[in-house]
Amino acid sequence: MVDRAARNELALSLRLLVDGELTNDEFDDLYYERWMKHGDAGVRAIAEFGYGLYSSVDRYRLHGWNAVSDEIKEMAGRAVIFLQTDSDYCWPPRTSDLLASLAAMPWINLGIPLAVVAVLFAFMGFFIKDFPWWVIIALWGLVAIFFGGRTLARSRLRRNYEEWSQAGEIDAWPFSRQLDYYRARSGNSSHGCAGC
Repeated sequence: MVDRAARNELALSLRLLVDGELTNDEFDDLYYERWMKHGDAGVRAIAEFGYGLYSSVDRYRLHGWNAVSDEIKEMAGRAVIFLQTDSDYCWPPRTSDLLASLAAMPWINLGIPLAVVAVLFAFMGFFIKDFPWWVIIALWGLVAIFFGGRTLARSRLRRNYEEWSQAGEIDAWPFSRQLDYYRARSGNSSHGCAGC
C-alpha cells in the first residue's frame, strides 16, 4: 500500500534532516507519531533509516561534526527519489532480534577478559587450600554464555545479510535494482516492484 501523503512528508523531512535543517528531536517526533508503524512498508523502512542516522541523547542538527558521510547522503538521496515513486518496497523487514543487535555491542567482547580471569582463578585454585571452586565454574559459565551468545548473534546477522542479498541489489536500496533507481531518477519509474 503506497501512501502518497506520508511519502511526500517523509521525503521532505529526510532531506531536511540530512541537510542539517531539521533537528534529530524533530525527526524523532515525526518518526514515533507517524512513520514507525506505518502501513506503507517503504515509509516505515526509510523512516527507520533516517532514525538510525543520529543519537537521541542530545538535540542537534546533522551538520559540522555531526554531518553524515557522502555515502549516507547518497543513500538518503535514493530514498527521497524512491519516496517520490509509487513503487512497492520489496526488501525484507529489518530484524528486531535482540540477540542479533548484541553482536555489534562492544561489551559482548567481555568474554575474552572473563576467560583470562577464569584461567587466573583456576591457576590460583591449585595453590590455595580451600579455594572456592564454584567461582571458577561460574566464571567459565559466563565465558560460555558470552562466546555462545556472540557466535549465535553473528550467525543470525549473517543469515539476515544473506536474506537481504537475495532480495535485491544492496547498493540500490531502497530500490530493488540499480535499473529501477536510474529509471526513477530520469522520471521513467514504473509502478509495482521489479524483482519482488
